[in-house]
Parts: sequence; structure tokens; C-alpha cells
Amino acid sequence: MRTHPVTGIKNSFHSGIDLYAKSDTVFAILPGKVVKVSSDRMIGNYIIIAHGAYTSIYGHLSKSVVSGGNLVAPGTPIAISGSTGRATGEHLHFGLKHRGVFVDPLRMLYLFSNMNKEVLYLFLNDLIDVKKLPVPSIQVGTKTEINH
Repeated sequence: MRTHPVTGIKNSFHSGIDLYAKSDTVFAILPGKVVKVSSDRMIGNYIIIAHGAYTSIYGHLSKSVVSGGNLVAPGTPIAISGSTGRATGEHLHFGLKHRGVFVDPLRMLYLFSNMNKEVLYLFLNDLIDVKKLPVPSIQVGTKTEINH
């Protein structure tokens, strides 16, 4: 929850994290399939990638370099950051959903980065219970976030 920087609405839900980026290359975080490349008045140009039971969302992009149906590996360039949609400046909005429900992307990125490929595959396909894995509490500093 936050005060929205454009509308001023207090306790506005923010569905992901905003990362500093200035015309930077955006990379896929996990193996998956690009399911949507589109534009929206709020999130601007965006890409959605399916990873089993998870989907990642990359928004406010200036340019996409993938198309719907493309398969991507972790680290595959997918876009260039921008400030499309409703944004106060250039940045990357990153969101992550599990079965359609937003989850804390920082906690999940930490968890994903500490799994071997076999465990990651099982986890992404809901074959391992997330409640049985250690997920640390991560504090986000204001210097790493740019609100939109």
C-alpha cells in the first residue's frame, strides 16, 4: 500500500516493484513463454511471460524485442525500459503473480535465485509447497524505488 504519486490517493495498492532504469535492457527472470505483448493506459507498453503457475509482468517499456509465443530463457533480453503509461519518470515496473494473484516479487526473486534448476521447475509448477521453503523478509529502500 502507498500514496499514489500521480493521483495522491492514499493506501493505493501497488502490484509490484519499480526499479530504476534509463533506457536499459530488460531481461526475462525465468524460463517461460511470452503470452502477451501489449499496451495499457496505466502500465503502458508491457510484456507478460508465463512460467508454469507463475506469470511475470514488465511494464512502462519503450520497446519490446519479443513477440507473443516466443520461448525465453532466464537472462533473455525482452525489452527496453521506458516511461509509457501513467508514470512520473522512466523506470521498470515488475510484477509477479502466482495463479493470478500478485505476490511479493522481491521475496520470490530471492527464493528463485537460490534454487537449483530441478527444484525451480518443481516450484514453478506447484509441485513443492512454498510454505515449506524459507522465504526471508526483505526491506525495500526508497532509493531503489521510483513510484508511478
